[in-house]
Amino acid sequence: MVEREEVTIDMLMPLPKEMLKEMDFSEVAIYLIHRGRPVLYKNKGVPLSFDTISDIYDRLDNFYILRSDAKFVVEEIGKKLREAFSKPADLSNMEVVFEQLSHLVDMVLASPTKEQMDFVKGMYYMFADYMESEPQAAYLVAFTIKKDFTTTLHVTNVSVLVAGFAYHLGYRGDRYKDICVSAFFHDIGKVKVPDDILKKPGKLTMREFEIIKRHTVWGAKILKENGFDKHVPVAMYHHEYLDGSGYPEGLTGSRIPEDARLVQICDIYEALTGIRPYRDPLAPYDALSLLRDNFVLKGKVGKDLYSEFLVFLYRNRYD
Repeated sequence: MVEREEVTIDMLMPLPKEMLKEMDFSEVAIYLIHRGRPVLYKNKGVPLSFDTISDIYDRLDNFYILRSDAKFVVEEIGKKLREAFSKPADLSNMEVVFEQLSHLVDMVLASPTKEQMDFVKGMYYMFADYMESEPQAAYLVAFTIKKDFTTTLHVTNVSVLVAGFAYHLGYRGDRYKDICVSAFFHDIGKVKVPDDILKKPGKLTMREFEIIKRHTVWGAKILKENGFDKHVPVAMYHHEYLDGSGYPEGLTGSRIPEDARLVQICDIYEALTGIRPYRDPLAPYDALSLLRDNFVLKGKVGKDLYSEFLVFLYRNRYD
């Protein structure tokens, strides 16, 4: 008789429960966490339908899978993205793309292995090709972003805004692909930030903010270690301001990479319009006014970039 290996919490990763409605998890074991210990909910090879979990679905934030099964889930996400990329870029399909990209973010933040990161790069190259082949898609992205206080949605929101804005600015080909991938990885360093700080339902203390600021350096290190050197500048410098008041190095003016500045304005706008525990989200007009008054007029963000961002968002509307 072969003894089954005991499963420990560090062998598991969260599976966003919304995915259980969309995918077939028959070939993946599903776990719950009860009193700090993993509990097998469904074994591998056992069919799973939403009807079978509906009694506990609303009472749980996450189900769990083995990290070793992450590849299966990511590949299922890839299938759904490829299917979406084969369809016209109307609002309905762009919402499907957004949802699957957010699932991809969830999986990579939970397990940022080189294999996962390489898969993401391939998917975002396909996303960039899709955006280039469907020019109207760039002006639908603002309708797809979601408002919630999670790193996953923040990263997804920023990445789709960057994809739209970069296309608007004339990025094409390899340059366009690269900034789309860089936008996805811009906050990868937050995997090193303790959850009690990252998910704190309130304003951060000065000490906590200093820890959060290190995500730029941590992100650059993760990318370098996995061979993603060309995406390091955005992860490292997307919090630098033109006047030198940013971090981690206090760079000024043209010393800040152009791609980092592009990602930054999308990052700031998303943060202002998104939900935070300590304030309500700002309406787009109010967010843009604050961005102008607190960042552009104070020399932190470039006026020309801001002006183009206004034009880009104006075109993200229904006539």
